[in-house]
Amino acid sequence: MTPLMTTLHYVFQSDGTLLWIIILMGAAIFAFAAVIICVRAVKYMIIELYEGIKFTIEYWRDKDGRENGMYN
Repeated sequence: MTPLMTTLHYVFQSDGTLLWIIILMGAAIFAFAAVIICVRAVKYMIIELYEGIKFTIEYWRDKDGRENGMYN
């Protein structure tokens, strides 16, 4: 048998502990990837919020400057 077949045979003929370890490791890897994706999404949302606030402040300053005659 090939090493992969030997490993699969051992996993499925064991008492189930090894199978649970493999399943839980897969779940841990999936959860870690999900956390990385969520952190990146939150990071980009914070950056967009910051850019929006910065743009709004610049707009208000420009609008106030025109109303007060600063840009004549």
